[in-house]
Amino acid sequence: LIVHSNKMETIPQFRQALDVLLSPSFQTANQYQSANLWLNSFATTPQAWEAAFAVLHDPGTPPTHAFFAANMLLGKTRGPDWRNLSLDQRTHLTNAISACMQLPLDALAQQRIILVMACISAREGAARVDQFCASALALAASARNPDQLRYALVMLTDVRTESSSLDSARAKAASQAMANHLLGVLALVQQVVTNAEAAGGPQVLLAAARCFHAWCDNMGLMFSGATISLGQLHAGFPALFAAVFKLIAAPHTPDDVRHETTQALVALLGAASEDGPSV
Repeated sequence: LIVHSNKMETIPQFRQALDVLLSPSFQTANQYQSANLWLNSFATTPQAWEAAFAVLHDPGTPPTHAFFAANMLLGKTRGPDWRNLSLDQRTHLTNAISACMQLPLDALAQQRIILVMACISAREGAARVDQFCASALALAASARNPDQLRYALVMLTDVRTESSSLDSARAKAASQAMANHLLGVLALVQQVVTNAEAAGGPQVLLAAARCFHAWCDNMGLMFSGATISLGQLHAGFPALFAAVFKLIAAPHTPDDVRHETTQALVALLGAASEDGPSV
């Protein structure tokens, strides 16, 4: 493990602070403030990695506590804590966080762990982005239930979002790595939006709409140099675009799904106008 010192002391303190912060019956105003201050300080320490893993691996952990632990991991991977680690330490932590994706966590905590892994992949370079996209598409292909399919779509959405937050050079490299998987992503989205009920219902449909929007926002870079035009995309995935327009027009479409699909089309049209006429 990364840190061994004071392990027996800090993990119980972390759990106790979470109880005070997240369980109203445990707290007074002063206790809440003290717990919040302690947690904010503790989250910046090396011991926080192990404490988060301990909470996530405990089957008795309440969902609110698991989400807090996962969110703390996200903050550490996005910040200087991650950048200051050695390659061996980052590899160890990546494997430990990846293992958390297999835990029977609450949906919100599970999705936050996926975001942590997407964050790590984006920050570790184009090769890791390529691997992450490939693993997401493999999960979708072998999905045995709607949750697995939804998580695969979330993975693809999150890696795009995290990559876009990087500096321009790393973002472009990540975009080029993602371009290798664009056709697979569009085929997956088409599979879901053309038959949402069979795919798993409203939550899977929303995940597909968000994924479509996220990847359309990236298409300006992917398609630069006439790699593929909007017309070619329409020819290759006619059912997808027909389904998207149907979702936007249908009165029963949930507002969040309509918003995501509309913004995806706006992004596509913007990319087409920047690259010139499509074929």
